[in-house]
Amino acid sequence: MIDPTAVPMRYDELPELGDLGVRHAWNVWPNSLGTLNRITSESVLDALAIPRHGRRISLDLPLGSVDPPLYGRTQFTHRVFDRNRNMVEDELTASRRGDRGRRWQTGG
Repeated sequence: MIDPTAVPMRYDELPELGDLGVRHAWNVWPNSLGTLNRITSESVLDALAIPRHGRRISLDLPLGSVDPPLYGRTQFTHRVFDRNRNMVEDELTASRRGDRGRRWQTGG
């Protein structure tokens, strides 16, 4: 097992996959966190020194932004409704060919 805090982990330090001679990272970490194991208190403090401005960059893609939808899917539908006088709920629905639909609900 490789020391999870060893930085940097070089490609040639990874175990080889059988007789293929190909390096891999399977079973390198002692848990399922993968390279998150390399985050230490010291590395977090070092990272805090990097930003120079307070700008944020969103990496999400809004629902419905892929038009037409891929793989035969229909567009998402988003419905917001009052569940009762104290609760508002929303419902997302999408479907694909041969599928009766998928539904995600938030709220309680």
